Amino acid sequence: MMDYLQDNHMTAYRFAKKSGIPQSTIWSILKKEDYEVREKNIRKICKAMGISAGEIMKSPKLRKQLKMVDFFWKIA
Repeated sequence: MMDYLQDNHMTAYRFAKKSGIPQSTIWSILKKEDYEVREKNIRKICKAMGISAGEIMKSPKLRKQLKMVDFFWKIA
């Protein structure tokens, strides 16, 4: 997600507003290695990034950051 923010010249604050996720949650996702993202926030992140949930499976770096492996096996 950090790559997305950098590539789009977007701050965490702006992404928080775009996604509807509190800025503190965005910072936790970006900075805490043990932060587990809730399903509803994963969906909001995907929508804000303009990608499908399945596309995250193609990005090991993003998948790891969002700790989403278990979630996607449930919805696949």
